[in-house]
Amino acid sequence: MALCTLISIISFSAKADTTTDVLTDNSLYLLYDNLIFEVSEKTAIDEFSSNFINEISVFTEKDSPLASDKFISTGCYFKHNDVKYTVIITGDVDSSGTVDSTDYMRVKSHFLSLIFK
Repeated sequence: MALCTLISIISFSAKADTTTDVLTDNSLYLLYDNLIFEVSEKTAIDEFSSNFINEISVFTEKDSPLASDKFISTGCYFKHNDVKYTVIITGDVDSSGTVDSTDYMRVKSHFLSLIFK
């Protein structure tokens, strides 16, 4: 998932879909290829859910329901009309819901492994 996050951050363009049957008109998020961007770190489920037209159930990347006391993180998802929508939080490469030194070290280690292969 970390590499997927990094690649999606690099390849994300201005082609985001802002007119969908998923997001509310005043949503802060961008939808592109079933990925949800512009979600801030430490976003609570209630805050996240308020950006969608229909009620949603959020799951972790391990397919278990996200506990109400946890933050939305990279890899969390929900389904709408049999389509899976996955959250990407820019910089959250370890799927913790926060951007911290662990994320930095994972990205740095990945790049160093490419250089010194």
